[in-house]
Amino acid sequence: MQELIHCRVDKVKLPYNYVKLLLQKANNLSLFQDTIVKEQLLSITCAMINKYYFDIKGVKIEMNEIDQSKNDISYHYGRLLAVVEKIERDTYDSTNLRTPYAIRMQANYLQHPLKTFAKISEQLNRAYIPRLSKGSQIYYQNLIAEIMKSLSLCDNYSECADKPLKETYIIGYYLQRKDLYNKKNTEEINK
Repeated sequence: MQELIHCRVDKVKLPYNYVKLLLQKANNLSLFQDTIVKEQLLSITCAMINKYYFDIKGVKIEMNEIDQSKNDISYHYGRLLAVVEKIERDTYDSTNLRTPYAIRMQANYLQHPLKTFAKISEQLNRAYIPRLSKGSQIYYQNLIAEIMKSLSLCDNYSECADKPLKETYIIGYYLQRKDLYNKKNTEEINK
């Protein structure tokens, strides 16, 4: 705690070990059942990554909305993870607290995103997408296509498509989740 206060008060650069500790927890979301704790962990991790990138690279990452034009493969793979998680959750009833397959596969996804996405996608197409309404199916298919297009436009995509993800994936994941759940809440209010 003293070290963090020292960083804040004396304007010292944030040490990466704090980001690394938070990432280790955020990379294992399946361990957390409490959604409030999970949301707080994601929010704090994103803030620490943002601070670290600002201190070290002079880059401020926009945290208000999704940046579809961002040239970061990890960021867009994070968005993709959020979408496939949401697809599965949309088929659950309110009493189902099971961890989605995409989150259980998170460790593999971080190391081999393209191969793992293919496995997750196969599971979704077989077990979950058919249970969605036609409108939801079209919406999610279009969203996945949009993210895949953003991925393909990233520099070095063909060389890096299945390389381990950088920490910025968690920011893409967080922002996409936030966007998906905000849209759902807005639609429910407008009904």
